[in-house]
Amino acid sequence: MRRYFIVIIFVLLLTAPAAIGGDLSSMVLEIRDARTGKIYYSWTIEAGALIKLKFLHSYDRFPCWDFYEVNSEGRFVFLKTGGRSVFNGQGFSFRGYRNLADGTWEISSINEIRENISFFMGTKGDAEHSLEMAQGTVNLSERIEPGTLVVIKVGKKGGIDGLDKRGK
Repeated sequence: MRRYFIVIIFVLLLTAPAAIGGDLSSMVLEIRDARTGKIYYSWTIEAGALIKLKFLHSYDRFPCWDFYEVNSEGRFVFLKTGGRSVFNGQGFSFRGYRNLADGTWEISSINEIRENISFFMGTKGDAEHSLEMAQGTVNLSERIEPGTLVVIKVGKKGGIDGLDKRGK
């Protein structure tokens, strides 16, 4: 009887997070067309996942990147940004700004909460947007047309805003 009681307690402890909405494996990151809702990419993602959005700066053509972390509420924490730009010779002053030994710069300790990440897709070859995460790197410019208003969102599978309702 005691062993039966211990097994029940163990099963309840394992299933309680899912019952109260704490099942972090049920989150999905999607990259969509903000205007039409077309889904270009979708991955299961967990809280704590790190995402790096890379692109070429529209003016000086140097690479830039933004780092985000997915929090337990499915929001993005904008951690830091960086690049290989000289800011058009004007210098730059911002809390957390520093030049790095490899010739790049970064602004760290931003820690802004964002509901989504959005941007206009640049021309292939000129902007070269890509997304890096644990699942791999995706060249967004390969599949998304220039001028598309792109939105990256996180939600629960089959839940908010129709996430994961593609028949895949």
